[in-house]
Amino acid sequence: RFLMSICELIHDCLIVEERSGSARFRDLRKDECRMSSLFEDFAVEFYRREQDGYRVNPRGRGIRWDDAGTREDQRRMIPRMAADLILESEHRRIVLDAKYHRQALSDHRGVRKLRSGHPYQLLAYLRNREATSEPGPRHEGILPYPVVDEPLKVDVRLEGFSIRARGIDLGQDWRSIHADMRALIGIRSTGRRLVRDGRPSGTHRRQPVPEVASAEQEGCAMRLPRAGGACYAPRPVRAWSGRMPDIERWPGDAGGRSRATAWRDLVFTVATAPGASVGEQTRASLDRISKNLAGAGADTTRLLSATVYLTDIALKAEMDAEWREWIGGPENWPQRACVQAALAPGTLVEITVIAARR
Repeated sequence: RFLMSICELIHDCLIVEERSGSARFRDLRKDECRMSSLFEDFAVEFYRREQDGYRVNPRGRGIRWDDAGTREDQRRMIPRMAADLILESEHRRIVLDAKYHRQALSDHRGVRKLRSGHPYQLLAYLRNREATSEPGPRHEGILPYPVVDEPLKVDVRLEGFSIRARGIDLGQDWRSIHADMRALIGIRSTGRRLVRDGRPSGTHRRQPVPEVASAEQEGCAMRLPRAGGACYAPRPVRAWSGRMPDIERWPGDAGGRSRATAWRDLVFTVATAPGASVGEQTRASLDRISKNLAGAGADTTRLLSATVYLTDIALKAEMDAEWREWIGGPENWPQRACVQAALAPGTLVEITVIAARR
């Protein structure tokens, strides 16, 4: 996969000379759109791979609008809102929006300021996610930048939300990049001992990296990657921790089973329900599925696949009537299969679905 990605990059960046027919490689650093996408992808994948103190995008990158009072027929006109990265732990909830600009600060009448659209956008994320999430630690925002000429450290509070802008020097040694990225979210390394939010964690097999102060103290500088500069190093081998931090589970009523699970942006859930008829059981099961999806950050508009199990395939028409009322218009229809199967006594229908998070 890595080699294929390099080949694709080379192919995309070749510029053919019209006269000679030869090709030259375009300087990727001058393509701000591609570099912006690359910087965002780097930040997301770094925190997926190089830390386990936070859950990464626990309910997807999507953020629900606080749209109470908006008519249902008008909600479809509201654009989808999604941050680059959302990190959650027991003590912190962080919305991170990576920004790539050759000049992180703008000049307004001789005064250096953050580019106005960046805090506006991040503040919208913070307001709406705070309003539509379960109670917990107050959300905070981080704007990481690759800085060209000057260090960047900005700390502000807007409407009660902490917002920090930081520079990351991508031209420095990988171990320093690694330490700075972890320090950005309050994780620092002291020898072989990792410290999160001031609390030591278990031992780790990663090679020691220089000690870095907390995110509130570091204020690291950043430059664009230089030709021949050390911008990437292979990921160090991580000791097996005995768990998969990317997987979330919502336990069910019966032991040994979950009513829903999620891996990255995919949600898997299943439901059965009591009832005197297949129609009643289908309606109640779909209601449970709706609740399971909502709890995991998805809904019926995000369904990808469904499987319906019936004790008697002759009951399909009655089940279908409830399904059509629940699923809505064609824009919501997933791929679906319906099969006859032997189910638990009294159960006439069982439904499983896969959905993408918002």
